[in-house]
Amino acid sequence: MIKFRNVARKYRILMIVAIILAVCFILGAGIYIFIASLVLSRDYQPDLVLTSPDGQYELLICEWFYTVGGGSEIYLRDPSQDKWYNSWKKTKIGTTSAETLSFAQGNYYVDWQSDCVTICYYQGYEIENVNDPSTWRGMVQYELG
Repeated sequence: MIKFRNVARKYRILMIVAIILAVCFILGAGIYIFIASLVLSRDYQPDLVLTSPDGQYELLICEWFYTVGGGSEIYLRDPSQDKWYNSWKKTKIGTTSAETLSFAQGNYYVDWQSDCVTICYYQGYEIENVNDPSTWRGMVQYELG
């Protein structure tokens, strides 16, 4: 009878340790997959390239989207230089956040002035109307030159 109790107690302890290890493994794998999807899923190739009317500047828009929302990173570069050289020589002019892929869906407009560029975009909030750009709250401005 004493041997059976010792075996049963050891078995319970082993089962508890096995359950704790399994839960830790599942949580660790979930956290790893979540972090890897955040870090590795961004595509830094531009989704959209917009050239200024005078051809002096290019806007590069790299848009990303996750389950909880999205956004983009906006860069400015000189299109007259070699594309390979110029691909890493660009200036980050802003970061956007939105509940939708605004640029991919065409919900943006760009106003090129002689001394600055203004990018307005739809963020997807309830107070904004996707069909009325005057209600869009998202804006990035950058002074040129």
